[in-house]
Amino acid sequence: MPEPAQIPAPQAPVPVAAPAAAPFVGALPDSQVDAVLSLQRTAGNRATGRALGRKPDERTEEIDRHAADVGAGLAQDTADAHDTAFAELAKLDMKMLLDVLARMRQQGTLHTVAEELGAASISDADRNRIQSALDALQGRAGSGEGDVNQLATGERDAVGEFGPAKPGTSGDDPDGNTYVVYDGQIKTYFMTKVDKARRSSVWLANNPGNSDELGGMGLGTGMKWGKHTFAIFPSMAAGRKALFAKIETKPNLKAYLNYHLGQQTDGTFPEGNDPDAYLKHIQAKAPWVQYATTPQEIKDKNAVEDLLDGFMNAEGITPGTVLSTGATVSASMSPAEQKTMTFYLKLLGVRAN
Repeated sequence: MPEPAQIPAPQAPVPVAAPAAAPFVGALPDSQVDAVLSLQRTAGNRATGRALGRKPDERTEEIDRHAADVGAGLAQDTADAHDTAFAELAKLDMKMLLDVLARMRQQGTLHTVAEELGAASISDADRNRIQSALDALQGRAGSGEGDVNQLATGERDAVGEFGPAKPGTSGDDPDGNTYVVYDGQIKTYFMTKVDKARRSSVWLANNPGNSDELGGMGLGTGMKWGKHTFAIFPSMAAGRKALFAKIETKPNLKAYLNYHLGQQTDGTFPEGNDPDAYLKHIQAKAPWVQYATTPQEIKDKNAVEDLLDGFMNAEGITPGTVLSTGATVSASMSPAEQKTMTFYLKLLGVRAN
């Protein structure tokens, strides 16, 4: 199956929360690309910081308060302090317990809970509740050391429903923004003003060539983008490595571009794809490259990274928002923004309601 270039997927308008992004990178002179990417990242980070730095809602504040209290108790080297910390965990309902432990994992303070649980002066039932919650955090609910069958029905349901989305999960949020889940973070265009025509599947999926057939990560899931399903890679470095490995299967650059852009039997290309445009972007990074240039010549002249930069600039890469451990629902967000941020918190493994 050919690997056509990026086309924007139809998406709903996004919340206004950031200054307009810089122009489409793929249309810029090579000398300006780095500067524009820097401005885009700065604008996106500032907007995200403003949005996520507001006062969180009561639920999020409660999660953070319990996580801080338990973490502080377990950081002390006394049995009494540890017992008090475990007693605080034991009194939480299962949904709150799961969220507090998830927040502690994000903050790097969870390991002591697992290490000290066996010695804690709490009841066996409370120990089982906490262990079952730990199992859920590790994706082992029902198969770990906790006995979920000993939990009340509502608690069993909470454990079964809990868990961060697996890396490689992709879809559209309630506001119509395409997202991709990675390990501990999510890429999205939520809380930005990047219009749909400049949104980058390259950036979202860590897929520098917008390739359909290079294989994804996890269970081989892909990102739906218009009528395409693009491969998802755990990092841009992994995506770039996979792209060049595919280029190496063709005798020269022209042969790969014909394959990549889906050349038809009559010699034309679908969706307005143009190999000359790709060659122009590649030559902006490595002027000596021609259609007849072989992958081996690219390697011999240490130009692999330049070639891949040219591909990325041809496809277009406009950064959006990266949501990670600091994400919270803010009371000053609009109801629609609160709903969408709650959706993302659940994907990250922390519920806000």
